Amino acid sequence: MVEVTTRTLQGRHLLKPSTPTNSTILGILGRALSMYPGVKLCEMAFLSNHYHLILIVEDEGILARFMGYLNDLIARKVGGKLHGWREKFWGRRYRSIPILDEGSMAERARYIFRQGVKEDLVDHPTKWPGVCTVRARLQGEKLIGVWYDETGIYEKARRGGKADRKDFATTYEIRLTPLPCWADLNPQEYRRQVQELVDGLVDEERARRQHEGRTVLGAEAVMAQDPHRAPEKVARSPAPVCHASRPATRRAHREMLRCFREVYRDCSIRLRAHGELDVTFPAFCFPPARAFVRP
Repeated sequence: MVEVTTRTLQGRHLLKPSTPTNSTILGILGRALSMYPGVKLCEMAFLSNHYHLILIVEDEGILARFMGYLNDLIARKVGGKLHGWREKFWGRRYRSIPILDEGSMAERARYIFRQGVKEDLVDHPTKWPGVCTVRARLQGEKLIGVWYDETGIYEKARRGGKADRKDFATTYEIRLTPLPCWADLNPQEYRRQVQELVDGLVDEERARRQHEGRTVLGAEAVMAQDPHRAPEKVARSPAPVCHASRPATRRAHREMLRCFREVYRDCSIRLRAHGELDVTFPAFCFPPARAFVRP
């Protein structure tokens, strides 16, 4: 189980919520989930300049292919087609943080539900106008998007035919996977757990705004933002190595990661510097590219 986050270039509002953007994102996400059944979606929240996903994946290899497909299409369809953005779309590679125990699963879901509220954009998670799962969890909203086969449309037009986009459209309804910590609950109990998390964070954020004298921007103002605009300041903080509720679990994960890096670094040196082609890299890793071959 991992939490994945990706931010747009310079924090620009290229993911600004709108009906076309939301439908496009859900269509791409539905297509990606259908192509990679080894990835299950639990929670998500798409803000104007970044998004968060909580996923259950078979391994990092499938996650890398899934995220490559997802981010590539979002950049081309949302950035290029909807907003006319022809430059680099994402600021850097996505970040994947393991969620190691059940104690941290609910806390990470709470963090996802807090998106849009902690930034003083809306006063309740269900009022966020972008793609998110909180309304699906609490109100039964269906997550439906439309995927358009742009390659088929292009080929039809290239052969001189009239390409009707409706003929190349596929509708996807995204099915959410329950968090493992609540997987044994019935739908009513699951909704009650989510409602308790949401009520608690709404009260906390309301008290904070009153203490700081802040007000919310509002959904209409969020949707009226210029997608090409870069905010004056983008909040940045070091990403944690993992999410775990117990310090001993975090320490054990850091130690395993340290050992993994030592073995990987040794294998990389043997391959790239000494040309040993029979090096066996540790499992669940991406071997580096080989060194340039000189004549």
